[in-house]
Amino acid sequence: MIIQIVKITVKSGSEKEFEQAVADFILTVRQNEPDCLGFQACSSVDEAGVYYLYEQYVDEKALGFHRLTPHFKAFSQDYLPQVVTGRERILCLSLIHISEPTRLL
Repeated sequence: MIIQIVKITVKSGSEKEFEQAVADFILTVRQNEPDCLGFQACSSVDEAGVYYLYEQYVDEKALGFHRLTPHFKAFSQDYLPQVVTGRERILCLSLIHISEPTRLL
């Protein structure tokens, strides 16, 4: 499993618009990309206008497919440049491969 974490800093005053746009985008991804195992958006508690996208894909091929979709282009290439002042991406490989939540002791 490959995990992508994206830190996005949004222009002041664009937060609500971004939150709606990212919610719509995530819904579209979930409906159209079966190899996307999970996709969450979080807002930073410590930094205003900072968001994190946490994405899980079966493998790099699924992430590559994601980046070629029309909805990715519309969101990432067309929409984000209008409201974002910074963006950082981190790719990770999962160390634990489980399909059900585990309880840590």
